[in-house]
Amino acid sequence: PFQKKGESALFIYPNDRIKEIITDEDKKKFKQERLDKKIKSKALYTASVEIPSTADGERTMISSQEFPITSDIAIYGDNVRIISLGKKLSVLIIKDKEIANTLKSIFELAWIGAQIRKKKK
Repeated sequence: PFQKKGESALFIYPNDRIKEIITDEDKKKFKQERLDKKIKSKALYTASVEIPSTADGERTMISSQEFPITSDIAIYGDNVRIISLGKKLSVLIIKDKEIANTLKSIFELAWIGAQIRKKKK
């Protein structure tokens, strides 16, 4: 279950680590499921190479040295999915409106901060 119409799915992830774990085929499948539901995305990520934003999703790269991200976080609707990407993968799924809304607020705060830092550089 994704979110309300017009609301973006929010993601925070370390792209280089994700590429080691998830195949391109699986990433395309997950993206297509989101697009079929007409859900746009907004992502904060770390990577060695910048990923451009597209019509279906905005992306902002952040410094992995300043802000190490070692988990994949998705916030959509009243759901939060957190995948620990260490040596042992583990997944936590939370279905709670208050927790999801709080994390959406924290994401937006981080997004604004990332945009300000980007403009200063």
